[in-house]
Amino acid sequence: MVDSHTLRDTARDGAPLRRVSRFEVSPDTLVTSAGAAGRVGSGLHGLAGGAAGVGGGDGLPPATEAALGTFGAQAGRHIAALGEAAGALGAAVGAAADLYTVTDSTAMR
Repeated sequence: MVDSHTLRDTARDGAPLRRVSRFEVSPDTLVTSAGAAGRVGSGLHGLAGGAAGVGGGDGLPPATEAALGTFGAQAGRHIAALGEAAGALGAAVGAAADLYTVTDSTAMR
């Protein structure tokens, strides 16, 4: 039989557990960070549209014009993906802020 002291202080393999230091979360800071990530995502989407519009100009050889068009399309797609990731990060951080706020107001009295 294992006593509660052993359960608290050792892992399954008997190795000692490290104590986790106390940490505090500022939901207001998370909300600010979530907004910043969302703005970065929006900015990247705008940049992606501009990159996708890169193309040749008058007088360029056809191969150069085609290469610029391909580059613009590829760059636009990848920049848009970064924008999606930044937006998703912002949403996740915002959700964490909401959860910490609920925890602070209900469980941490």
